[in-house]
Amino acid sequence: MLGGGGVYGYPPKDAAYLAIKACKNKNYVAMNVMFYLHGVQMYELWQSVYEQFNT
Repeated sequence: MLGGGGVYGYPPKDAAYLAIKACKNKNYVAMNVMFYLHGVQMYELWQSVYEQFNT
């Protein structure tokens, strides 16, 4: 259920954007980062946000 918000009610799309943006920062780009996402819908949401950074 994406409409209800993420952890503590934080919007999942905003959370994905902030997390991916932080990982793209030059200070962190060498780190091996993994995100554990619950469900296909959440994965697809994060994938769409990730693709925005790679276009």
